Amino acid sequence: MSITLAHDSRSEYTRDTPVGVVLAAGTGARLNNACKPLTRVAGMTLLERAVRTLREAGVKRVVVVAGHAGELVERFVSERSLDVELIWNADFPRGNGSSALVNGLLGGWQLGGIWTLQSGQPLTVTLPYDNPNVGEGAKLPDRIGNPNTGPQTVEKFFNTDAFAAPAQYTFGNAGIGTVTGPGINSVDLSLVKNQRLTDSMRLQFRVEAFNAFNHLIMGDPVTEFGNPLFGQVTSTRLDNRELQFALRLEF
Repeated sequence: MSITLAHDSRSEYTRDTPVGVVLAAGTGARLNNACKPLTRVAGMTLLERAVRTLREAGVKRVVVVAGHAGELVERFVSERSLDVELIWNADFPRGNGSSALVNGLLGGWQLGGIWTLQSGQPLTVTLPYDNPNVGEGAKLPDRIGNPNTGPQTVEKFFNTDAFAAPAQYTFGNAGIGTVTGPGINSVDLSLVKNQRLTDSMRLQFRVEAFNAFNHLIMGDPVTEFGNPLFGQVTSTRLDNRELQFALRLEF
């Protein structure tokens, strides 16, 4: 299990503040699968005792990780006004605690995803010849309209009619970065199943889908004025949907 803690907004906490983690996600096998952290010993629950021990050791920030019977733990923390942070352990198996088959089938699943949403890069339309006859620097056409009103298709991404050839031996007025290129809208998904075989052995099955919804991620269009492919997209920036399956045995 891995836990990532965000920086707490309260002023008394900094990134260097010691953090105490109480794992309250287990069940009591000898207690008919009762919520182990809420079991009372000598008039105090195990959870309260762990928090008090951390406080006495000078740990101000305490994080309680809930799993089994997490609703009970959350309600207990709220009713007792324990000054702790509560997070859920998504690795804890889901099930009714009474059927190994149900827990084996339904427990240990994890779903993850990354959504990449990115605007296009500024692109510059250039001339393929030295119209001002100066030798150095970018050679630009004239801009006579808005190039970013095009249909944004593969055949014609931007408005190519927004550019014209300048008069001979003159500089074009198009400017740098006047065209906004294609953006990125891509979702990567992963589904992971963790199955514990023994105390020291675990089997993990993974399914990963890159560009899961198979969006067309276009590459930059041709920006050379006068080129037969001017304004067209001839490549993709990211591949179409890819599926990847993996099986890993950890021991």
